Parts: sequence; structure tokens; C-alpha cells
Amino acid sequence: MSKHTKAAAGQSGTSPRGQGVDATARRESVEFGRPAPRSQPGSPGSESRRALGKPPRVTRRPLRRRLQRARIPSAIALAIAAGGLTAYNSLGSTVDRVPAVRLTTDIGAGEVLTAESVEVAEVDVAAVPETHSGDPGRYIGQTMSAPLPRGAVVHESQLLGPGLLTGRDAGTVAVPVRPADTAIVGLLAPGQHVDVLASA
Repeated sequence: MSKHTKAAAGQSGTSPRGQGVDATARRESVEFGRPAPRSQPGSPGSESRRALGKPPRVTRRPLRRRLQRARIPSAIALAIAAGGLTAYNSLGSTVDRVPAVRLTTDIGAGEVLTAESVEVAEVDVAAVPETHSGDPGRYIGQTMSAPLPRGAVVHESQLLGPGLLTGRDAGTVAVPVRPADTAIVGLLAPGQHVDVLASA
């Protein structure tokens, strides 16, 4: 065989070093074609992506899972609110009530109570004085000493007569006073205290 034939054979042959380069190139091409695994923040993968100038991948929680987790606290809050409302209603229904006479219309001072202006209704026991009577006949025909709004419970101390002095000191008497200037009456209201001077 001639020298030219050996040279051609040597050029067409592949050296071991060339085979290693080709295998390394194929391996790198396969690795570059493979999708990169997801990495959590703080892992070596995220540090390498940060070194390459890429932001770390963040795994997002599906919206459906977040909604399902939010339903549990909402259901607990609604159950607590429903229980509180039920307890409040049960307490309100156990309030002691007694029959009492109350007004069906607004009454002014000096007006006489009639059968149409009073009615018997169940009211809270705390709003009824101890001396109150649930019999409307006891108040019909009596004269009011002070104005009262509709729905107010009639008290003995709001009527002209012996009951007007209920709760007053012993020996107290009620005397009518007729002022010379009638315009003063419009400036007075029940419960106000005035000084009365008698002149001869």
C-alpha cells in the first residue's frame, strides 16, 4: 500500500478523541432538549436561574383549592351568627309581660280619658308601676294632669285627683294657681319647679 493510501485511510478514520467529542455533544443536546425541573424558591435550581438573570419560578395554588379552603371559615362564621340570633330571640321571648292600660292616641293636659282613648295590652313588667291597675274602668273619666303620647302607660300620678300626689312627701297638697299673665303657661312644662309668691 502506498503512502497516499495510508494518508487517506488516516484522514477518513475517526480518532478516539473525536468520538468522545461527538458523544459529549450529543449528550449536551439531549440535556438541553429536556424540560428543566421546577424548583422552589431557595433551592439550588432557583439560584442557578437567578444567576442566569431569570426570575425563580413560583408555584401558584389553583383558584378552586383556595375557594374550597375559604368556604370552611365562612360556614363556621355563619353558624355562629345563626346560633347567636337564635339565643337572642329566645331571651327576648322570655321577658315577663303583664296587662296594662295604655293610650291609643295622644292626650293633652286637661283632657278626659274615654273608652276610645285607652286599651289593654301586654307590656314589659318593668314599664308598669306597682300601683298600676290593668282595669281600664279605673281610668276612664279621669282628667290628665300632663300630656302623654300614644302608647304610653297611664300612671296614677298623671291623673288629677288623689293619685296626683303619689310619691310626694306626707302633708303635700295640690293647689291650683292662676297666673295673671296667661302667656306664662306656654313656658311651663310638667316636672318644672317654680316659686309662687302670694301677695295681699
